[in-house]
Formats: sequence, C-alpha cells, structure tokens
Amino acid sequence: MQKYTTYSVKYEPWDWVITVGTSSQELNDSVASHETTLKKISKEKTIQMEEKFLSPYAKKSVDTAGRLKKEDVCPMRTEFQRDYDRLIFSAPFRRLQNKTQVFPLPGSIFVHNRLTHSLEVSSVGRSLGNDVSRLLLKKHPELIDTHITELGSIVSAACLAHDLGNPPFGHSGEKAIGTYFSEGDGRFLKEYFCEETGDRLTEEQWCDLINFEGNANAFRLLTHHFKGRRPGGFVMTYSTLASIVKYPFSSNLSVGKRKFGFFREEVESYQRIAAELGITQYDSPEGTLRYARYPLVYLVEAADDICYEIMDIEDAHKLKILTTEETKMSKYEACCL
Repeated sequence: MQKYTTYSVKYEPWDWVITVGTSSQELNDSVASHETTLKKISKEKTIQMEEKFLSPYAKKSVDTAGRLKKEDVCPMRTEFQRDYDRLIFSAPFRRLQNKTQVFPLPGSIFVHNRLTHSLEVSSVGRSLGNDVSRLLLKKHPELIDTHITELGSIVSAACLAHDLGNPPFGHSGEKAIGTYFSEGDGRFLKEYFCEETGDRLTEEQWCDLINFEGNANAFRLLTHHFKGRRPGGFVMTYSTLASIVKYPFSSNLSVGKRKFGFFREEVESYQRIAAELGITQYDSPEGTLRYARYPLVYLVEAADDICYEIMDIEDAHKLKILTTEETKMSKYEACCL
C-alpha cells in the first residue's frame, strides 16, 4: 500500500500556502516528466498524463478552484486554456485595437496599440510562468501534483485581460472620467435621489466614479452580469481573475492615488475568489477592504513592464523620435534595469 505525504510551502512575501499530496514512489518519474507536461498539448493527452503521473490526491487540470458560475466541462481544452480562448474571441479584446498604447495611432506607420501590446505581454507572461514553474519544481519536486505546471497558461490568459478596462488615452482617460464626475456635468449624481425607487449613490459608489480606475474596470468587465449576458461575466477561473487584480483593495482606500482593484459592485465577487484561493485579508478601516496580492499578479506585472519598456522605445524609433544610436542606448539601459 502506497503512502502519501502532505507538504505545506510558504513563499514570502506573498503569504501563499500550497498544500499538496505526493506519492514518494512515483516522485522521481514525475519530476523527470514535468517538462513535457508544460507543453501545450491536447486536453485528452493532458488528462492521460495526469492520470499516469499524478497521485490520487493530486489536483487535476479539470479540478480548478472554480468559476463564478458553474459550467459544463469542455472535452477539448483544460479550464485555463478556455480562459485564454474566451478572451481572444471577445468583443472587449477586439476593441483594444482602437486604443493607443503610448503614441497616437499614425496610420501608415504601425506602432503598438493596446491589442498588439496585450498579445506580446501574454507571450512573455507564458514564458515567465513556465520558467517559475520549472524553478519551483526543481526546488520543490513534491509540487508536481499541483497546478504549478499550469502557471504559464494562467499568467498568459491574465496578461491578455490586463488592459481590457483601460479607457482610450490610458491614465489621462481615467483622469478625464473621474474629473467628469468630481468637477464636470456628472457632479449632480452625488446628491441625486430617485423618487420612484428611493435609490441614491452610496459614498463607496461615489468614490468609484471620481477615482475611475482601468484595472477595476477590467475586473468588472470580466465578472459583472451585464443585461442580456450570462451570469458571472466571462466566467473565468478564479486563478485567472485574481491574477489581474494589481491593487487588491477598495476605492475608498485609494485617496489621492486612483489605484484600486474592484468597484463596490464587484466586492462580493472578489471576496468569493479570495476565499476560494486563500488570499490573505489584511486589517483595514471599517467599511474598507484590503488583501495581499495573489502571487501570479507579480508575473503579469513583470511581463507588462518588460514589454512596454522595450516596445515604447521601438515605436519611438519608428516615428523618428529617437535616432538609431539613441534607440540602441535606450534598449541597453532598459535591459539593465
């Protein structure tokens, strides 16, 4: 009779605890084969590999932490591959092609827009996720029975979605929307009272409007039940959704910074995700929420930083803002950061 051991691994500063079960008898064979499991293969082959190499106590790719709404199992793809594909074919993702990255869209010279940027970030994110997966498995081979082997797929899907909520003109667009409510024609909403329904904006909802934030808007696009659409929004896996929340706290904690992770209407959705994934909640003033970052957020952010550090320089050269020599020096400096 085989014996199985449970391990608990804590990674600072993420407060991330992973508990896994592993078969010591099959451990060496499993570690030797983990490079193969990282490749993008068919769902059927993935399941066969998992049945062969993972212990009975292992978490299989079909057994994710869940989604905001239960769905039928796809016979062709793993759950994390479904996240990626669902984003690729969505209208909000296609609309990124009309949003600038840094430079205005000049027409005849093709610089990066939000769509091409997101695809490149997704590619880098997949590599980072797979690299981290390999390093973790090398240091902790007992984690072969966990979703560690899926990190590349999760980060890649999250990278596709990371800019979905950004308005045109980036941070300037965010500021324009917030200013419309705080100083423009939208000010009347702060005191507006609907006599028919008795509804009025709460203080938290008003904070959402005057501190409009693209990251929180992306989370809303992916999770909100819009009229005429299915409950649960895009119905992404919890891991993918948590990976795009760079600032896991409520808008009433963003005073002066305009950075937060979710609007008031999506608080319950994030709390549910955090509870399922075991994300640490920090102490915060009454009426506010503050959580630790989900570990994979760091990989999504790194992929984003790498791409815009390099690609902005490339676009500046195409537009003749930088000379060839300045470009070479700028790219060298960017790579040395």
